[in-house]
Amino acid sequence: MKLLRLDAQHYRSLFDVSLEFSDLNLFIGANAAGKSTVLDALRFLHEGVQARDFRTPVFSRGGIIHLAWKGQEAERIRLSVRLEDAGKTWEWTVRLSRVGYEFHVEERIEELYANSPPSQVLDSNKGGGWWWSGTENRRITLKQAPTACALTAAATDASFPARDIADFVSRWGFFDPNPFLLRHDWTGLDAGRFDPYGRNLAETLYTLQASSPDVVKRICSATRAIVGLPSEIEPRESEGRFYFVQSEPGLQFTVHQMGVSSGTLRMLALMTALFGQPEADLMGIEEPENYVHPTALSSFVEHLLNARGGTFVLAMSHDMNGFRIVQEVEQQRRMGCDQELDATVLHLQDQGVTVDEVRIPPGNGALNVSMAERIIKAAWHESVGSSAPDKFVILVDLDKKTANEVLAPLQEQLPGRIPDDVRATIKYAYAEQTLEAWYFADATNLKDYLGHAPGHVDTSKPDENREPQGPPETCAW
Repeated sequence: MKLLRLDAQHYRSLFDVSLEFSDLNLFIGANAAGKSTVLDALRFLHEGVQARDFRTPVFSRGGIIHLAWKGQEAERIRLSVRLEDAGKTWEWTVRLSRVGYEFHVEERIEELYANSPPSQVLDSNKGGGWWWSGTENRRITLKQAPTACALTAAATDASFPARDIADFVSRWGFFDPNPFLLRHDWTGLDAGRFDPYGRNLAETLYTLQASSPDVVKRICSATRAIVGLPSEIEPRESEGRFYFVQSEPGLQFTVHQMGVSSGTLRMLALMTALFGQPEADLMGIEEPENYVHPTALSSFVEHLLNARGGTFVLAMSHDMNGFRIVQEVEQQRRMGCDQELDATVLHLQDQGVTVDEVRIPPGNGALNVSMAERIIKAAWHESVGSSAPDKFVILVDLDKKTANEVLAPLQEQLPGRIPDDVRATIKYAYAEQTLEAWYFADATNLKDYLGHAPGHVDTSKPDENREPQGPPETCAW
């Protein structure tokens, strides 16, 4: 599941804001510009799902009056997220209405369609309402507290068609590690979840060392690649208290957690969140440039892009340096991709097809309907005034699925999302599990990717290759 969009009305400093999300999102601006509020709006929904009630998230922020936008009297707050999963698009809306110093919640969930009205599957107001049962094909009555989360109540039943939304939102993670808190051991925290401020960093590393030592090595190597330290990490436990020591180049003795530099501690915590919390599908990071030298930010962004396919939301402040770095990293990645796709371009040219440009999703992310829409719109409008393409070809890897499973959502939904001014046809092509072969221009790179000699893989004829990483199945186009 992917987060596509957030709409916020009268939430803290957000009067009426709509934002669309991709794999990497940066919010850059001065203090009090609203960067952190965007993250907090998502965190608010996450906390409501986790607590199964919005009362604690509201009053932990000072109550409904202090949570509402201050441009007028606090009466109503609205948050809405649009999500995509397996070709379906959902919209979950939460409204908070003030009643004196108290409040009540209204919720609605709809499945959205490209060419027809939405289908509502949940409606709740002041604790009463209904949700739709997919197996019984009828409305199930809902009765709960006025501030309770209706989504989580309905999601306890497997027949609720939008139940995966609750699971998805509950796995979001938000991190703003504080070096002061990182230097100490804090007891009484949830041992199964990395603390947003990093207070259980040592315990998390200790647990990972026992269950997944390779993850700890990856955390260490990633941190070292970004800030130059540490050489090695050793998590320890003594009488129920956790700490770690680290080795540093040029030092005879290890450095205790309390003596580690602020920048190293914070980046170590961020890499622990990145690699040690695989269930977090969305990660919000508050001002990642804090305590880190500007020259280290590009390496940090590269690790974010390479880490996994989740959605990353970063709040960066003060200047445009972070945006420039991401642009540079993405440009380098696109140049590298173009070089690796030389074999594809040459192969198509031999068949009389001219390829103007090859684009891949940011961070090598999944090419879903929304991402294809964004890429096509951007490519078209960037070409206005020059040589506009007459055709877009969407190339996907079936990855052991059928062509219909992978292509049907694109073929059914994408045409309705492309505006009429984009005067180019859209074609679809697929490979049966062998799209990797198109990404390598020479056998050396392919050997490094596979971890062994390519064998029967012919990089000059990628469309005729058999599956390089799995069973020998013929590639079909």
